[in-house]
Amino acid sequence: MLVRAGVAAMMVTFEAKVPGLGPVPLLSAYASLFAQAEHALYVDLEVRGRRLNECKKEYLQGFGLTARQFNAVATDVRGKVEAAKEAQKLHIEQIKGSIASAEKGLKKAERRLAQIGKRSLRTRPRQKEPVHDADVAQERRRLRFGRHQRRRRLVCLRARLARVEADLSAGRVRICFGGKRLFRAQFHLAENGYTSLAEWRQEYRRARTSQFLCRAP
Repeated sequence: MLVRAGVAAMMVTFEAKVPGLGPVPLLSAYASLFAQAEHALYVDLEVRGRRLNECKKEYLQGFGLTARQFNAVATDVRGKVEAAKEAQKLHIEQIKGSIASAEKGLKKAERRLAQIGKRSLRTRPRQKEPVHDADVAQERRRLRFGRHQRRRRLVCLRARLARVEADLSAGRVRICFGGKRLFRAQFHLAENGYTSLAEWRQEYRRARTSQFLCRAP
């Protein structure tokens, strides 16, 4: 069980082994309640655009939380949202680097294609070098295929960059509680070591409800 404690602007993480199984069900139940409130508050604040103050009374009654517990939930949501925004900025820089690399590779492929065309036309009439039409054609097909793939990758990268920049500009974040990798594992169960969808679902729910935040007084 992982317990985190926050003090003002500083976040401190504590990890401890709980002796025996006595407190585990209680802590697990609390973590599950905290996660449900956290997920719901994220949707209310970031998707529906509600204000924190108008959610507080509703959450105190609906989830049976104290004011301090609600503040802990809100702090955790805000922290994850801010972290997601910083990740967006880093992602934008990474995509721009990939675009620059893909553009460089595309130019190289186009130069090589042009060179093959010139070499074939230049050497054929003079017969200074033996020209094998099959080899030239095969090399041309290979380079054209590589050029096509790079063009496709550039289109995808530019579209991805536009989406991320639009999200950042609008202040919109996309958080997958439980993790994107584990979420996507449901589409390839066997490859990810699961024998059934029920087994994956149990693991995913455990990941979504495995921690909670405690605010120090």
